Amino acid sequence: MHQMIVEIIEKTMERIPGGIYPIESINKRDLKKTIEKKPFSLITEVKFSSPSKGKITDIKRIVKQMEMGGSDAISVLTEPHYFGGNFVSLIKKMTKLPVLRKDFIIDEKQLIESKNCGADAILLIVSLFGEKLGGFIEIFSVDIKRTVELAKHIPKDVIFVSESRIQTFDDIKLLLNCGVNAFLVGSSIRTSGDICKKVGKLKGV
Repeated sequence: MHQMIVEIIEKTMERIPGGIYPIESINKRDLKKTIEKKPFSLITEVKFSSPSKGKITDIKRIVKQMEMGGSDAISVLTEPHYFGGNFVSLIKKMTKLPVLRKDFIIDEKQLIESKNCGADAILLIVSLFGEKLGGFIEIFSVDIKRTVELAKHIPKDVIFVSESRIQTFDDIKLLLNCGVNAFLVGSSIRTSGDICKKVGKLKGV
């Protein structure tokens, strides 16, 4: 296993007992209903920092451009030690969209913490809930082919969200034909020269 992943999990275990987020009074926004009422939904991701890119300072501008482009929800990476994660509530104050918390959730205390800080939904990494963390690295190397394969095993009555490395609207059309309902996209949007325009293109506008 990659040493950074091991260290992230160790740091996560250290911060669980005390929690790092205060209780916030922020209205709940229904991500499930948002997804259900649209032909497909686009969840766009923001993060405060990354080991490769360093600190990202213009978060508010990025969130607003994503919203203007047609994003249906915002995903925020809240892991603090390697990704500079911050309160979900900070993002919720920047947008009217539902906010998904993306973190290394390994304890039920973090579920309570997520609710307290205003998260409308959370992302769970299934491979963290066994005796081993086997397959975890694959989360960071997903591709569209993997989503196509997984689609064969997803019940039709389950909301199916893909986090494959989606680059274009053609990618989205391919996965829509496989039964995907929503798409979580980060890198291809953040690295585009025009975030608002890129989001619009991914929405098919």
